[in-house]
Amino acid sequence: MKKLLLIGLTYALILLGCKKDTSSDNNIDPIMELGPKTIIIDNSTAMTIQAVDSTQIIFSGNTEQLQSLAPGSIIISGITANAPNGFLRKISSIVKNGSIYTIKTIQSTLTEAFLSLHIDFTTTSALFSITPPDIILYDVDGNTNTTSDQIKINVNLGLSPRFHIKTDISNFTLDSAKIDGNFEGTLITSITAGGSVGSISKEINIYTQPIGLFTIPGTPIVVTASLRVSLGVNGSINVQVIASDSKSSNINAFIEYKNGKWDKGYVRTMDNQYTFSGLVGNANAKIYVEPAIDFKLWGSDWAKGSITSQGYLIATGQLFPSPSCELKAGISAGAEANLEFFGWTFSAASYPNIFDYSKLLYTCPPQNPGVVTDIDGNIYHTIVIGTQTWLVENLKTSRYRNGDPITTGLSDVQWQSTSSGAFSIYNNNSSNNTTYGKLYNWYAVTDPRQIAPLGWHIPTDAELGTLLTFLGGEPLAGGKLKETGTIHWQAPNTGATNNSGFTGLPGGFRLSTYNDIGLNGNFLSSSVRNSTDVWIYYLDYLGAGFLRTWSPKYGGLSVRCLKD
Repeated sequence: MKKLLLIGLTYALILLGCKKDTSSDNNIDPIMELGPKTIIIDNSTAMTIQAVDSTQIIFSGNTEQLQSLAPGSIIISGITANAPNGFLRKISSIVKNGSIYTIKTIQSTLTEAFLSLHIDFTTTSALFSITPPDIILYDVDGNTNTTSDQIKINVNLGLSPRFHIKTDISNFTLDSAKIDGNFEGTLITSITAGGSVGSISKEINIYTQPIGLFTIPGTPIVVTASLRVSLGVNGSINVQVIASDSKSSNINAFIEYKNGKWDKGYVRTMDNQYTFSGLVGNANAKIYVEPAIDFKLWGSDWAKGSITSQGYLIATGQLFPSPSCELKAGISAGAEANLEFFGWTFSAASYPNIFDYSKLLYTCPPQNPGVVTDIDGNIYHTIVIGTQTWLVENLKTSRYRNGDPITTGLSDVQWQSTSSGAFSIYNNNSSNNTTYGKLYNWYAVTDPRQIAPLGWHIPTDAELGTLLTFLGGEPLAGGKLKETGTIHWQAPNTGATNNSGFTGLPGGFRLSTYNDIGLNGNFLSSSVRNSTDVWIYYLDYLGAGFLRTWSPKYGGLSVRCLKD
């Protein structure tokens, strides 16, 4: 296993928040007018509450207020010993047995309970300091003592979350509403990535902490809010990756109802400074930290939502003899709220991606512009033909760009029946792979994991047509593309000049069996002809043409990559 590299990543994460005012929260005194059927539970009645669940409330007592309750009444309670989240309910039935009142209820809403309600409330928590021990986010073999296959993250996170709610109800109708959450803080993370972590998608919760359980002053509205922090990684890491420093970010993201519709918005200020300190290995991965504020009214799922943000680092690249890589840092945010919160019938207002902003930190300049390396370390040369840049050798990779293996070793029957990406080596002879490269089916070249080296792709039918046209069309182009001589081509190798430098080889093909090595070279495009066939172009030992035809999707053909 290759030696590990300790990666230091330091960046300030100020997510979902405007720059904090160190003064106390500036809340506006609420205006509240109850509906004619709405009753706020008074202190004497609150003391009689025995139990609360989603369908009923049990009282033990005989207060004047209890005696006045009737089906259709809407009752509101603040925080009590036996109703720690309070409640907002409409009474459907009442059963009295001595001093025991069993009141069946259904959920009510703000617009049903309040004739008018105008609140603008903000609460800011004290600083949360989150310093868990080293977190092994991923371990290939499950043995924590072997560190060469791990992604290990050390987090030192300080956050001051803020929750804000604004609501305007008039004449039992929602006029406007706004919900947002704010974070200010600093994140310091060190990451150790193993030698061959491979493909991964994992998220873990590292911290959950109540921000507060409180009643909005001047109202019976009870709000619970909590802070949740997750770590995650998506993609593939091979060898070792990334290091950077960054400084401040200020973000405010929110969802808002006005003018009869829900909308999203954000305010973003970024003044980040990054210092690159090294990138070694292979990566196509996103590593992120995601704080979130979760909130509920009266502790109920019908009135809930969340404000999320994500600070992330993305590394892409292949870094063997010819580096090609990018390192980006960014932030994103989203928000959602249940619309029943305001008496609406829609299920949710959800904007999981209010914004996504990233900044390029570093790009690896190619050490040798004329040399390209795939994920397996195979080296290719390049040639410019007209407006296009092509690889001079047929593709040989056994893995997708993210490190996943491409299926191989299929029997003839399996080869014809598969609808997944696969490759073959002609007659399973490794020397043919060395000379001619691998034979890929169409499913492999169109797999979203991609088989071409970073910065390259499999040509379309139109792009192969551009090459053909530039070299003089079907009758002449083949001669300019073919390697000269008869070392690999069978005689007479008609018309071969290789004037283009393309150096086309006769790698043959695979259908039900292997055919025609030394006789023709067949090049796969990514374009379909119909539901079963794809467009290909081929060279032949008996002519100077470069001919367009088709092959079944399962056909195994040579691949030449074209620069993006």
